[in-house]
Amino acid sequence: MLLLVGVCLVGCTGKNTAPATILYRLTFETGDQDLWDALVTARLPRSPEVKAVLIETTGGRFTPVASQMDPRDESLLWFTADGELPHGSRRDYILVPADEAPSVTFSNVELFDDGRGGLLAHWGSRNILQYNYGFRLAEGMDPVQRRNAYIHPVWSPSGAVVTDDFHPDHAHQRGVWFAWTETRFRDRQPDFWNLHKQTGRVEFEAFGEQTEGPVFAEFSVRHRHLDVSVPDRPEVVLEEDWTVRVFRPGLRRPHTFDLTSVQEVVADAPLELQQYHYGGLGVRGARNWTPDKVTFLTSNGQQRPDADQTRVDWCLMEGSIPPNYAGLLALGHPDNFRAPQAVRIHPEMPYFSLTPLPLGSFEMRPKEKTIWRYRLIAYDGRMDSAPARQFWEEYCSPPAAQVELPSAE
Repeated sequence: MLLLVGVCLVGCTGKNTAPATILYRLTFETGDQDLWDALVTARLPRSPEVKAVLIETTGGRFTPVASQMDPRDESLLWFTADGELPHGSRRDYILVPADEAPSVTFSNVELFDDGRGGLLAHWGSRNILQYNYGFRLAEGMDPVQRRNAYIHPVWSPSGAVVTDDFHPDHAHQRGVWFAWTETRFRDRQPDFWNLHKQTGRVEFEAFGEQTEGPVFAEFSVRHRHLDVSVPDRPEVVLEEDWTVRVFRPGLRRPHTFDLTSVQEVVADAPLELQQYHYGGLGVRGARNWTPDKVTFLTSNGQQRPDADQTRVDWCLMEGSIPPNYAGLLALGHPDNFRAPQAVRIHPEMPYFSLTPLPLGSFEMRPKEKTIWRYRLIAYDGRMDSAPARQFWEEYCSPPAAQVELPSAE
């Protein structure tokens, strides 16, 4: 099974003669898109039976390329087409046995448990995000705000922290999280978002599989959504599986990670989600982003306050984080329920939610699974609609290479 490869640090060109064995030939064409540091997929007829390396051969080059098999799909190869890829351009590759490839040094996206309840995803010296499985409570905060099961910090490539936690104005908002607000369950109304109401909570339960590799690292976690409105009879309403995939950055690719949430009602009664102006995916921005220092932009070209409660493919917020300027872009997948979902943008705080709830109530029934998919991108500088749209298109329709078996000679 192919597991390789990463970023070449030294001696990338290696030998310039073709290997004796070519397992597959791959061709990637950009079509009418301008791309850079593209994440590309290739569907192989079958996974190689030997350790293999992907090599770019465009223009007579012979350069190993970061590549990795998908742990959830044994025939899907991911690789990175680094640098600028103007529309109409083409790149060629071969997949060869590792023992016939140049000797190179590679670097993985790695996961590190800090021993204090945090799982850190990083690439080399660059921190990308931290998932908090241990309970957190800031000094001086009401113990009711104690929580876990969320992502914070999220770092931009320059190291700016673009999320926040335990802000005094809304202490329950926390980095990147997922919770429902106005609900009905049995004869009760648990609120899993607003911890201070003490009717609902979302908690970490267990880790699942973890993967490290040169194109991405991935981890899975189980959450439980608890109805605690009857203190002596807490009840698990939802079980939720998060899969977080953290991609290798490039020279022009910012920090990128996918968040997939699979939710299932495990109680013997349905959970009704009431029409409301927020709930679902929540994102709290950097503490520096006071009302006059943060800007929002959506896929409709709107800023706040006009963008609030509109249906969007994506939403970004950005602002000054001295000495940097940075932002965070959230992309909603078109397969999500009621896509494009609505966005809640707070009129003053650096916060937004991507949610189906402004579009009406709905019900989650026992034993039925619902999948929610998002991609988040932390970047430096300013971003306008054009690159944001390209990131969204890449997420929804990943660039794909054509695969051929080598011709007999």
